[in-house]
Amino acid sequence: ASRDLAGTTLLDYGCGSGNLGEAVNSIFKIADITNYDPFIEKYSKEPEGKFDIVTCFDVMEHVEIQYVPNTINYIADKAKYVVVFCICCIDAKKTLPDGRNAHITQKSPQWWITQISKKLHVIEAVNVRDFILLACQTFNAKETLDNEK
Repeated sequence: ASRDLAGTTLLDYGCGSGNLGEAVNSIFKIADITNYDPFIEKYSKEPEGKFDIVTCFDVMEHVEIQYVPNTINYIADKAKYVVVFCICCIDAKKTLPDGRNAHITQKSPQWWITQISKKLHVIEAVNVRDFILLACQTFNAKETLDNEK
């Protein structure tokens, strides 16, 4: 069964400037886009509830390794159906004030797939140059969709 995208909710986790949500909305006219980034005051309000789609682009490589599992859990718990990650696997051009590279958790695509697979079904994994793009489905997506009918 197809769904009308106009009623779809999207959470952009680690939204930065909010450009991704705006771009998606300009194409698909999604009714409800929530930008969340705890480090950007404008978008730092904790999002409530669950969202049909959660995007997480250029975020996970900035998360300290000890917080990666909790961050994946949080993102998965916010999703009803789909999560899309885009994760860079090489050095950033920027460094942190302490001299470390801004991509503090640089791991192989397979490492990321293994971590994310603990909480989500990785449906598709595509290496695009220095990035891995992961399309994921929540473990209970089908039951959630069936219960909403």
